[in-house]
Amino acid sequence: MDCLCAIGQVVEDLRPFLSIWEQTNSPSALLILAEFVLLNAEDIYRKNRLMSPFWRNARASVTQIIEWLRLPLIRERLEEGFFRYEDQPFADMLAQAADVLYWMERYPLG
Repeated sequence: MDCLCAIGQVVEDLRPFLSIWEQTNSPSALLILAEFVLLNAEDIYRKNRLMSPFWRNARASVTQIIEWLRLPLIRERLEEGFFRYEDQPFADMLAQAADVLYWMERYPLG
């Protein structure tokens, strides 16, 4: 998450980086994605921004990330990860993040 924030401060187009994250199926990539969603969910939903104050000067990057998170594909990746790793302690976090993204898709507020 810190790495993405640092990149977002100097690069305007985060799509190549988000694409790599999207295509990575490792448990750690899915877990970091779930953590990112859960940490930022309220700010995304209510204020259309990310939690960290470092993002405030990178509005274009924030918009790209939020739009990316709202893609059904991202939620589906978390759901697939839940079923793939359902016997692991972090599986519940994947399911929670998928649920959050489901509601963001259905009921956009920001």
